[in-house]
Amino acid sequence: MQLDYSEKPALGVEGMIADSTDSTVETRFVQDSDGITPGLLVVRGSAADDAAIKPPTPTAADDEAIITATALSAAPSLFTGAGLNGVVGGSELTPARQLQLTLTSDPGFMPGPATVVGLSERGERDTESIGIPPGGPAVVGPTKFFSRLLSFSMPAATPGAGGSWRLGVGAAWAFKVGDIQGVAMFDATKAPGPYKEMAPFPVVRRGHVWVVVENAVQFGDKAFVRATVNVTGQRRGAFRSDDDSGRASAIPARFVTSAGVGGLAKLELDLYAA
Repeated sequence: MQLDYSEKPALGVEGMIADSTDSTVETRFVQDSDGITPGLLVVRGSAADDAAIKPPTPTAADDEAIITATALSAAPSLFTGAGLNGVVGGSELTPARQLQLTLTSDPGFMPGPATVVGLSERGERDTESIGIPPGGPAVVGPTKFFSRLLSFSMPAATPGAGGSWRLGVGAAWAFKVGDIQGVAMFDATKAPGPYKEMAPFPVVRRGHVWVVVENAVQFGDKAFVRATVNVTGQRRGAFRSDDDSGRASAIPARFVTSAGVGGLAKLELDLYAA
């Protein structure tokens, strides 16, 4: 007979559907030799369209691949064509990349948006604004993926302290948004532990699902997923609310509950709308 009862029952289990919100679950097959743990993000593998792996480790970022170091200007500046003078410049980015704007420390940086115009990973024209923090130094960037940059506009500043900025690309992720398969779902009918290589398993592609977070998250925070492990215990495919210095990538999902480090947060995703 059970005599002890928890006053605060567990919210759920990592990878479990979190509530009655409409969910879409599909079947995939494990391609990773070490298996896939419920609650981790998985992406398309190389074996077949329905094969799934944890996010591959990306290659390094290049902070001036689009525009090399440029001094502050008292007037708004627009860069196109030859003005995109980095080693990549306006060439095609394969795979599509997130951009990063690096600002040196200078009180001349004024609050205001910079604007990126480019082609999305689907080849469609797209635009995104980048907030400029006053004074720098900072590394900021859009969350969208671009396959080519068409133009970049920088707001006016107050030159005087030798400040500069440069525009580059973030880490080269080996997957695109369209490659995301979903979150490996917890299946109570299966033995505990990772799903084994070649085994079928369920993935949540739309709905609310419980995930363990690496850092504290708040309601509404954009979700990022880890691809580079630099500390023992970290897991590729785990979730957090920032890019961890380029080791995690933004995905089209957000947290709809708050949670502390190592806690369970409710993740909202809809890969059909991404």
